[in-house]
This record gives sequence, C-alpha cells and structure tokens, in this order.
Amino acid sequence: LKRWFLKTVDEIQPDILLMNLAYWDHLMDHSRFPSTLRIIESLDLLTLNQKYQRALKKFLPRIPVRATEVNESVLEENFFGRFNFQADPEEYRIYDQYDYTLAISEKEADLIRKNTRKTKVLFLPMTQEPQNISNCYTGHALFAAGPNLFNIQGYLYFVRKVLPQIQSKVSDFSLQVTGRCSRFIYPESGVLVSGFVPDLKPFYEQARFVVSPLLGGTGQQVKVVEAMAHGVPVVALKTSSRETLPVQHRVNGLIATNAREFADYVIELWRDKQLCSQLGRAAKETIAGGYSRTHLLEGLSLIKNTAKNQIL
Repeated sequence: LKRWFLKTVDEIQPDILLMNLAYWDHLMDHSRFPSTLRIIESLDLLTLNQKYQRALKKFLPRIPVRATEVNESVLEENFFGRFNFQADPEEYRIYDQYDYTLAISEKEADLIRKNTRKTKVLFLPMTQEPQNISNCYTGHALFAAGPNLFNIQGYLYFVRKVLPQIQSKVSDFSLQVTGRCSRFIYPESGVLVSGFVPDLKPFYEQARFVVSPLLGGTGQQVKVVEAMAHGVPVVALKTSSRETLPVQHRVNGLIATNAREFADYVIELWRDKQLCSQLGRAAKETIAGGYSRTHLLEGLSLIKNTAKNQIL
C-alpha cells in the first residue's frame, strides 16, 4: 500500500497532500515531498482513544451486554478520570511533520498545540448543515449510536442508573436506539432497539429529544451535532459535553452531572413539548453559526492562501 501511495503521488505531483488520521502517516515519506503543502486531519487523538477503549474493554463482559451483568464501577461518572491517559509522543511527532493539523475538537486542538512545535493547528469543527424538517416532538426519546465501546457504556449507564428513575415517575416513557450499537446490547423494558437505519431524518422529525449518556471519549460526538442540526435538543452528561460538545445548559440543550439530574431533565423534556421546541430551535441556530459549510470554508481559506504563496 505504501509503494502504491508513493507511486501515485509521484505521478500526480499534487500541490497539497491531505492525510486522514495519524494511523495513515505510515504511507508517507516526508523527505520526498519537502515543497508540498502537507495537511493532516485529526478526527481525534488516535492513541488516546485506543487507550480509553482498551481500559473500558477490560471492565465490560462479553458482548452483547446486559446492564445487570456490568460492574457498578464501569458506570461511574468519573470512570475515565481514574486513568490519566495521555496521547503517545509519537502521535504528536507525526503531526509536527505536517504544515497544518486540523482538529474537530477544541480541547484536542489545544493539546496538539501544547505538544508540537512546527505544525500550525486549526480547530475546524465537523460540518453539519441545519436541516429544515417538521419537528413534532411527540415521539420517542432517541439514542443514535455506532458500535464503539463508549456508546455501549453510555447505553448501559442509561438503562441501569437513569431509566429506573424515569420509569418510577413516567409510565409511558420510551427510548428508541438506532445504529449498529444495537447489535451489542439487549433491549430493556421501555427501550425499542431498531438497529441500523439508512436515514435518520424521519426519526429526528418524531423525536422529542436525544440522549447522550456518554461518560467519555475523544474527538466529537457526531450524532449530537447532527441531532442539533435537525432541531432536536440533547440531554448530555457533563463528563462528555464539557469542552467537546456545543450543548449549553438551558440554552440549546440540557447538561446533567449525575444520573439523578439526567433522569430529571429527561422527565422535564418528556412532559414539556414547548421546551423541546424552544431548545431545539436554539440548537439548530448554534449549528448554523459554528458548524456550517460556510464556517468550514472560512477556516480553510487560510490554508488556501498559504498554498498559493507556496506554489508561487
């Protein structure tokens, strides 16, 4: 693969090389392209993500996982705080070989800046255009999740620590889980597991709100930004939303610090369609202001100008 990559680059002689993730830097031979503008896109700190997932995997039983089988310690809000993991120095060394490093998380952009000397780091959040749909806020609560361990842990946290508190006060509550995460979990009472769906738009149209009970992770929670772009408010945990999510408490969503608060906010939104609508509109405005294609192109203009000067 490396031979093919270098051969292709030699044939094309590109003005710009854009690499995705530090993992794929192994294809590069930087000494061969000293005058080519090189950019690397960091979706998250790869080695930090791997350390978190390896640690979490040790605490989880075999999948699919039942909430009753999970040790209570893996569902603590400060679960990841006990490890004090850092990204590998080698990953920062890779970034430093590129003219620009793009990060979609402001927190991780700051970490890369502090641990590199040469690369110029740009915080460019993921692009998500606001969607004009007919939100009714009368359907299920929604948890759209891929098959990574952070989502599985978040689901287990919700059904074990949050859901019982909700059901003790709201008998008709229902949570709909979509995405490939569904293959690794068991449905509980009040939970509808729908699996992968090709288009989430109909689900966003019906959803009252989205829950994001993640205890940790790296990069950006794509489905949270996507839900907000569709005018759906999000209930998130402070452990995962601080510094990484565009959710502002009682401005465009709700942020809980523990399971009791999470349950209270879910109940509040479940009973108040008007509040769902109010926070949903503000959520869409947030995405329009900072996550649109226009915002992305403004950020990339700096690189474009650098490329022109370098070519000239």
